[in-house]
Amino acid sequence: MDITQFAILLSLGFVNRKNPPIHKRYMLLTTIAILPAATARMEYLIGPWSMELLFLLFAVLILFHDRRIHGKIFRANIVGLLILLPRALLAMMHKF
Repeated sequence: MDITQFAILLSLGFVNRKNPPIHKRYMLLTTIAILPAATARMEYLIGPWSMELLFLLFAVLILFHDRRIHGKIFRANIVGLLILLPRALLAMMHKF
């Protein structure tokens, strides 16, 4: 699922590369999508759901940043969050 999310977000970023603000957001969300593969063994440090919650927190912080700095939430952030959310929820349900 991580690779699928990564591929979708990377493709969306590639398609929107002529629109720098949208491209930047998709690339940042692409990075967040691939982080679980790099940090899978670190969850023992702070709990079983900690990594999923941390990555969702990163995505939500991007929403708050855009709202505060730009006065609006970019559609790319909402789409990216909707792409990232199912994996986090499934991982949390699996660990429960």
